[in-house]
Amino acid sequence: MPRSIQTYEDAKIILQSYLFHKEKTYYRTLTRIQKLCDYLGNPEQKLSVIQVGGTAGKGSTSIMTASILTHAGKTVGLYTKPHIYKITERFSINGNGMSDAEFILYVKKILPYARKVEKEISKPTFFELLVAIALTYFYDHHVDVAILEVGLGGLYDASSVVHPKISILTNVGLDHTEWLGPTVEDIVKEKMHIFKAGCTAICGVLPASCKKLVRTHCSENNIPLLRMKKEFTMTYISMFSQNAKHKAGVTTFNYQEKSIRIPSIECSLAGFHQAENAALAIAGARAYMNITDENIRDGVATIKHFGRLDQKIIGNTTIYFDGAHNPMKIQALVKTMKYLLEKNKIPIIFDVKANKDFHTMIHYLKPIASAFILPQYQKMTPWGSPVMATPKNIQRAIHTIGKEIPIHLIQMYDMKVYIQKMKFSDMLVTGSLYIVGEMRKILC
Repeated sequence: MPRSIQTYEDAKIILQSYLFHKEKTYYRTLTRIQKLCDYLGNPEQKLSVIQVGGTAGKGSTSIMTASILTHAGKTVGLYTKPHIYKITERFSINGNGMSDAEFILYVKKILPYARKVEKEISKPTFFELLVAIALTYFYDHHVDVAILEVGLGGLYDASSVVHPKISILTNVGLDHTEWLGPTVEDIVKEKMHIFKAGCTAICGVLPASCKKLVRTHCSENNIPLLRMKKEFTMTYISMFSQNAKHKAGVTTFNYQEKSIRIPSIECSLAGFHQAENAALAIAGARAYMNITDENIRDGVATIKHFGRLDQKIIGNTTIYFDGAHNPMKIQALVKTMKYLLEKNKIPIIFDVKANKDFHTMIHYLKPIASAFILPQYQKMTPWGSPVMATPKNIQRAIHTIGKEIPIHLIQMYDMKVYIQKMKFSDMLVTGSLYIVGEMRKILC
């Protein structure tokens, strides 16, 4: 452990010392993050906030909402997760990321208060410290609006220390069931608590069993509720590429509310699901302030989001990188890939965290998979536990779903040579943002 914080690495190591494993009940409280905010002068009370939660799409929705409001002339702070290479990726203002120097400054700023909270209550978590940094950073830089992506759930997520003006719930599916409960009804009961009295609620399409729960919650708390396919709609038009070498590109759709219709909006993120995310961002931005059609068009046309069906040409191979890491995200990815591949199948480089439902993910991937390529890759937690599923366990899951699908185990350091040798036309890297990040480092 560094004795002082002089570099980005020093700050990272100290911050990561707040990553630890405790019983579930340890994390089901906002007491520590609230106490941190109290020591920091309560930035959470002084910021205008849009909070974005959901099982899938919340990162893309957050980024698009920020982009629309930036194009409308606002100074916008954006806190997202996860980071791929550096923690500073989580914090940006008007698209400009936090510098290493700023990161060092804010870790130094919050650390004395983190130690006070540990003495008075209990040790804060890594994610509580990140939210405290985000709120303080945005307040110090006088942002007009801060957009916070929820980490996990909603009710006890550290980001829920705020009282948002707008809350967006993208969707609800089965993920993090060990924390949120085994059913979608359990999960929506956690996530819908980002809808708080005094905010406007924006809601994507939910399972039928969840809709009434959300309606009742909003009604009981006098929260205006704007729902996809009810108060606003999105009609998908097409997906096309402006680059002959890239198959995936612009997603085009119409947006409509009772009073307005905006036709043929072009979103720079590829995928049917990205049109839905864009519609949620538009509804959220419009609920927040008066914006022009031009703000909307410019905002969603200029998005870049790492690991969301982005493409690289390596030799003659088009490689799609998508960090889909739960069944709901894989389903959305496969729907788009079927459209792009036109019934063809491609080899899939697949790796996944051990705690994910990778059997179901593989089941959804099977119709587009000509083969599964399993990298020999492992990531460890700070306390020394493996994060990723073993290739053996993934291989076993593939065999239970389809024994006819070829499986190739390749060392990470051999991957680039392997791809060049095989001369695939197309490939997909998916299952985790970790593997997307590692493969991009190797290949790009």
